[in-house]
Amino acid sequence: MRGLALAEADTAPPQLTREQADALVKLTKASVRLDSIKQTERLPTAAAGDGLLHGDMGQLIPVAALFVGRALEIAAGIWAAGGWDDQGAKKALAGSASVQAFLFGYVLMQPGKDLPSGSSARGLLAQEKGSLARVTAHWLARSGLVGIGMYLAGQRKSLVKQSLFSGAAIEVAVLSWTLLSKKREGVSK
Repeated sequence: MRGLALAEADTAPPQLTREQADALVKLTKASVRLDSIKQTERLPTAAAGDGLLHGDMGQLIPVAALFVGRALEIAAGIWAAGGWDDQGAKKALAGSASVQAFLFGYVLMQPGKDLPSGSSARGLLAQEKGSLARVTAHWLARSGLVGIGMYLAGQRKSLVKQSLFSGAAIEVAVLSWTLLSKKREGVSK
């Protein structure tokens, strides 16, 4: 009888502390959030930024990763424009910060909605009339945001050229993400 009680004790589920249970709940919620970002048509920057600004601290790391990724895209644009110098990283980070500031302002005013560049990218891939003009307008506007950040970081020489190249690098990333998400969507159906 004692052997049976010992065997039952070994197979009983472990008791979680309150802290462990809270951590498990947070991890489960984070997993659901990541799945919702993957399954939504919203750009990841919009979904993560929206979550973070509305109290979801689990979105801090995705927002930071997207910020750094955007800075790398801007750095590629600066390099392609022939403007990489010892201040290149500073310019790229400042450009990314400028775009991030716009993004936060937009998702605060339009919670739950995608960024306009996301809908124009989907429209272009769907070959909707007027979508090329909208994508071009969003590229130019984003280039302006990047240029503002780079200007504030001290960039003066070739600012327009570097901003346009950097904005183009980000637009390529937006279009690529949109295309890949549509392909994933088609595979899952």
